Amino acid sequence: MFRGELARGGRQVTLSGPIEMSTSSNRTTLPPPTISFVRACRKTLVDVTKQSDMSSTIRVATAEDAEEVKDIYAPYVRDTPISFESTPPTADEMGERIENDHPHLPWLVYEDDGAVLGYAYAGPHRTREAYQWCVDSSVYVREDSHRRGIARGLYTSLFEILRLQGFYNVYAGATLPNPASVGFHESMGFEPVGIYEDVGYKDGSWYDVKWWHRSINERDPAPEPPLTLAEARADERWNEALAAGESLISAGHR
Repeated sequence: MFRGELARGGRQVTLSGPIEMSTSSNRTTLPPPTISFVRACRKTLVDVTKQSDMSSTIRVATAEDAEEVKDIYAPYVRDTPISFESTPPTADEMGERIENDHPHLPWLVYEDDGAVLGYAYAGPHRTREAYQWCVDSSVYVREDSHRRGIARGLYTSLFEILRLQGFYNVYAGATLPNPASVGFHESMGFEPVGIYEDVGYKDGSWYDVKWWHRSINERDPAPEPPLTLAEARADERWNEALAAGESLISAGHR
């Protein structure tokens, strides 16, 4: 019986199979491996390579994610009142939003086996200086990837990064009716602020928008301005904050 170990992708794989051995002149001679054994070795290497290549992670979005982010967002614009935009942005427009709209605020994506399945980001709540410790948050998940905890995981990481940066208040709004979004935001610790009645008109109907607030830091009587994203990424706590939500996301079956 032949037994051997192959190292691949940080893993060891044991292979075994029958091999006849002959001896002469006190030396052991191994015959050439059989075709079936070679095939088994190749299959094992391919399987291990596939497994080592599979990964899921929450990471910072880049302009290279724009095409997939655009595809996630487009149905919300085109088919629902969830977004008040009327025309889905192009990949170039989405890339511009990710990279340049508010470069000091985080955009995150959840990537599973090379595919972006959801994204979350923060934007300024208002532009005047006294509002600088406040942000609005949004999260979107690909239509075929709901009920895996992706939105919860992304928000968890997003809020940890915002806390690290020194923000104090997160606000979120949702078009009504939307019981799933209402339940989700309140399960994430948001408290209702109020409802803007008939604030948006889309596809022949007027819609209300409900707003929530979540506090993410204890108030400082003399707060420092929030860190930029670059400054936060240099902090030793950055990696822990970015990965905070990953354990809340269940594995997919794709």
